[in-house]
Amino acid sequence: MISLSNYCRKERVSFVVYADLEYTLERMKKEDMETLVTSYTYNRFLYSIAYYVHCLYDDSLLKYRFRRNNDCIAWFAEELKNLAYNVKTILSANVSMADFTKDNWIKFNSATHCYVCVEKSFAKDDTRIRDHCHLTRRYRGSAHSNCNLNYKDSYCIPIVFFIIYRNTTFHHQRNSHRLRTTYRFITDNERKIHFVYETCR
Repeated sequence: MISLSNYCRKERVSFVVYADLEYTLERMKKEDMETLVTSYTYNRFLYSIAYYVHCLYDDSLLKYRFRRNNDCIAWFAEELKNLAYNVKTILSANVSMADFTKDNWIKFNSATHCYVCVEKSFAKDDTRIRDHCHLTRRYRGSAHSNCNLNYKDSYCIPIVFFIIYRNTTFHHQRNSHRLRTTYRFITDNERKIHFVYETCR
């Protein structure tokens, strides 16, 4: 039987970024003086980027922005940095649970298994916790005390690019970061918001 240990990964990520890049092609002329043959190559130059931030639980946090100029990558990197700080503030907030309804009490008292780890049933001496989402304030279920403490929201923000070329790099604060790697912003001494790049065609 398959057993899971990272239970928090059952939750969907709260924020996803969808981005796209636009390039121009510039023709470069080459002449071979020995053979007198003229050839042309094309260099790709990035000139535009746009991105959309999707929030799973709050439509007021949806955002679309774009930029068209030579510094669009540096601008995008700065936008990600600001997004990291904003998301970190949201995830770090201690939000209380919404009003516990009569129906919630019935579900809580009748629960035989932990909402988080699922396969483990409650023992008589177990301390049961009313687990709730710290983003929507909704009650999620009855959980073991340890499971509740370890069940945390993801600090990962996926960034999905429509099409991107392998030689594309981020240039930000004198560092180059290749796409499809993890781009990290340190927001305090404890946890980091990190972005994971993926591409699709």
